[in-house]
Amino acid sequence: MGDSLKYQAAVFLIENMVGHNYAELVFFDSKENPIEFDALSYSNYDEASAVMSEIEKEYGELHYGRSNTIEDTQIITSEYLIKNIDQAFQSWQNNPWSKELSFEDFCEYVLPYRGSNEPIESWRGELMLKFSDLAKEMENISDPQEAGKILEKKANQVIGFDPIFYLHPTDQGFSEMKDRGIGRCEDITNMQIYARRAGGVAVASDYTPYWAKSGNNHAWSVVIGSDGKGYAPISGVAAKVYRKTFSEQLDSLGARLREGEIAPRWLKGKNYKDVTDSYVEVRDVGVWLKEIPKGEKYAYLCVFNSGHWRPIHWGVIEGEQVAFDRMGIDVLYLPVFHIAGQNIPASQPFILQKDGLPKTLLGGGGVVNINTATIK
Repeated sequence: MGDSLKYQAAVFLIENMVGHNYAELVFFDSKENPIEFDALSYSNYDEASAVMSEIEKEYGELHYGRSNTIEDTQIITSEYLIKNIDQAFQSWQNNPWSKELSFEDFCEYVLPYRGSNEPIESWRGELMLKFSDLAKEMENISDPQEAGKILEKKANQVIGFDPIFYLHPTDQGFSEMKDRGIGRCEDITNMQIYARRAGGVAVASDYTPYWAKSGNNHAWSVVIGSDGKGYAPISGVAAKVYRKTFSEQLDSLGARLREGEIAPRWLKGKNYKDVTDSYVEVRDVGVWLKEIPKGEKYAYLCVFNSGHWRPIHWGVIEGEQVAFDRMGIDVLYLPVFHIAGQNIPASQPFILQKDGLPKTLLGGGGVVNINTATIK
């Protein structure tokens, strides 16, 4: 039975490995020319940010993109996979707080060897040894939430937050995080994931691509319960919260896109699912569209973040309408088309009010609250 499950675990990893990779990110100008900039060569965030501002005065606003991508399928060895699987099974089967965890959730939330797009390293064995006495620190050894909280605290002792890493967008590897001791929220989340998975605790990375009422974005780790769900308090207002998965989600936008079709970077992936309703009150919203460009199949809903309208969700255009499901309330939105890398307004901006009713800002109609009423 054990060998059969390990075989199924290997199949799970191999079948879902395509698309997982290490991505080195660098800055580009509006003409897609790479701009040399190393934030970590400066002493602090303010100094690095000041230099970045001077660069943008000369080259215009910068954005980051991939300069180098190394696919897992190119570098992972059978020895690495076997060791990872054996150690993951050991953590799952030998810890009392993981006894109720299903095999399916084990595969999705304990077994994976990476958290995001960081370099692949062997971290599991080292952390299993480091946390081998975890049960002695627990009041209830059958409680995965308690185990997860303790492991999170231990991970946070390894790496803390420094805003300078906002200007160093490449995810750090395990050894880099240990050596530097600082990173951005994505790095901290990955270390928390490593610690919890090493301890046999099911854990996922939840994230909002863009906050709805402030700048930037956020990612955090969350312990998955026996019901397959998870939640952790957040400090900002989220219009959308997604959960990273190792397995491909067939209802994701990336799984629907045909080769060559363009979509916003955050939304065209295949390895995420919508968990917004675990965090905030939501409503489904329908939007009447302006003139639809020929060939456009999707429209997007944006929040205003850091001076720009940022796509946060997508919907399939049907006739002259598009529906956006499970949107956070008390948020300002703008429907757009995404054409040639640009966001083109597709209808009026509107606020999805606290009572769940949409209110357009410029007068007139165009927005339908599918759950409740129509704005005319």
